[in-house]
Amino acid sequence: MLGTVSDVELRGLEAGYGAAPVLRGVDLTVPSGTIAAVLGPSGSGKSTLLRVLAGLHRASAGQVRLGDVVVDDVRSVVPPERRGVGLVPQAGALFPHLDVRRNVAYGLTSTGRGRARGRDDVGARVAELLELTGLGDLADRMPHQLSGGQRQRVALARALAPAPALVLLDEPFSALDASLRTSLRAEVHRILRETGATALLVTHDQDEALGFADLLAVMDAGRFEQVAPPAVAYAEPATRWVATFLGDATLLPGERRGDRVRCALGDLTVSGDAPDGAVEVLLRPEQVALGAPADPGHTGVVVGRDFHGHDALLEVDVTPPVAPGAAPIRLRARVLGPLAPALGDRVAVGLPAVVRALPAV
Repeated sequence: MLGTVSDVELRGLEAGYGAAPVLRGVDLTVPSGTIAAVLGPSGSGKSTLLRVLAGLHRASAGQVRLGDVVVDDVRSVVPPERRGVGLVPQAGALFPHLDVRRNVAYGLTSTGRGRARGRDDVGARVAELLELTGLGDLADRMPHQLSGGQRQRVALARALAPAPALVLLDEPFSALDASLRTSLRAEVHRILRETGATALLVTHDQDEALGFADLLAVMDAGRFEQVAPPAVAYAEPATRWVATFLGDATLLPGERRGDRVRCALGDLTVSGDAPDGAVEVLLRPEQVALGAPADPGHTGVVVGRDFHGHDALLEVDVTPPVAPGAAPIRLRARVLGPLAPALGDRVAVGLPAVVRALPAV
């Protein structure tokens, strides 16, 4: 178990390079033992946020607190080696002249906390981490003798060795192939859970963030657009931008009155905080059900088909029931791959009982 596990709090955090601001008043609380993910496109400020947390870049305003200790504000800054923060970089960044055992031990001997340990204590801690990460049989290997996934596990063990208050993961799976990325992600998740670590993953991969984290912070242009559990952010996005960034979506203009919204697909029951008036109706592909053309309801024609093996993403042109002569509405629908209709097939289109409404832009 970790020696010290702390809440992480950011308040009004600002940072940049020269006169160019990058972080613009960021607020975030990550409770102790939580695995959080900061998700955003390139240039949104994710890397700068990670560097500020690690102590590698100074904030220009605001505050960073780890537990009861303020590690960065306008008055003082705690240096990186005294923060109790472990960093897992993208490519592992192992020392090429040290074997696996000594790479992990470096996480102890290079810190003030590590120097207080005796040699036996260091050896016991390294053995514990090697066992936890499944590296016990590889302890004597050099980095060049390891696979990409093994190197990342060594980097994680090294970061966990001094029992940090916070573990930062800087897109640690991005350089791996798809199958290895999935399996290693699950393995790292298990290790973090077993240690009780408070962790923050920085990534631009939506699937990775949604599947890995307890808490999701969606960032754009140096600000958080939404901070929520992943399932909430996906199903109940706060803004149009979050809705489209987190996954495939169809957005239809509509007019809300109470718990009903009228759009080109008819009158639908609606949820969400958008006030009465102009809204956009959100439909995720998995909410659109396709059936035999004789089924009641809307009908459409399959005009696009993106097959993924386990499923397929279809584009379906639906004739608006409220204006039969109008141009068709293009919806996306996700279906099981082997059962996917072919291009040109006519299908019945079923809509969810309740749709999400977002404020119109």
